[in-house]
Amino acid sequence: MQNSQDYTSVYLQSNDIEHESRSSSEPINPPSSAKLKPYNSSINSSSSYQEEGVLVSLILSGIPPLLRVFYVFWKKRHIDVLGCVFVFSFVLSAVLSIISGDVRLTLLRDSTVTAVISFMFFVTLIPLKTKWFTVRPMIFLFSQQMMSEQPPVEWVDKHGDHHSMERMEWLFQNVSYYRRYCYILGAIWGTILLGEFVAKIIMIESSLDVDHIILYGNIILISIMVSMTTGTLIASHFVRKRCFADSKLWHQENNFADRLPQ
Repeated sequence: MQNSQDYTSVYLQSNDIEHESRSSSEPINPPSSAKLKPYNSSINSSSSYQEEGVLVSLILSGIPPLLRVFYVFWKKRHIDVLGCVFVFSFVLSAVLSIISGDVRLTLLRDSTVTAVISFMFFVTLIPLKTKWFTVRPMIFLFSQQMMSEQPPVEWVDKHGDHHSMERMEWLFQNVSYYRRYCYILGAIWGTILLGEFVAKIIMIESSLDVDHIILYGNIILISIMVSMTTGTLIASHFVRKRCFADSKLWHQENNFADRLPQ
């Protein structure tokens, strides 16, 4: 028992000597486990820079079609439908880029644009006519935009009155085959684009990882665009031939320019 007390007193005396020998001005270093690691802001700042870069890119890419919309409206007094679709898509992408913080939700951004375009296809299938505007199918609006430089259709009725009408509008009103083509193809485009949006939602809600969602989403979108564009071009070729024949027949029945007495 005496030996144990001696060992304890020796240990305490050695600690006191060590404490007294330490200079009061010497800094006390905390243990390494207690040191605070400096805040690493590089990850947050790089993420912020990436979001700002995406937003700036979307804004810059939307400026040319927006300027074209203004130019066409000022020069020709009608709305550039294709330009409006592109501008709206860029604006929607920019908004979704800002508000979406979830990675899987961000994957839905591009498909949301296709869903909105699909909705526009369906809305324009409604045969609505008011004193302010007349709703025409999106396919017709695209065709009208591409054929805007074509000369108008002119004819003389049986009373000798001269008429002139924009070519695509004349086709839509007088050639039923072209009118059905616009409605049917618009419905197909709307359904396919909406299907792409639904497929993306199913993949996001499934157990697929982000890389596979991106891969399968790109494959689906590219397949849709290639197949639908090819099908549209093929259908347009046959519709053009049919419209030419129907237009010729219509002029034979309704154009009296060469049959009225001078």
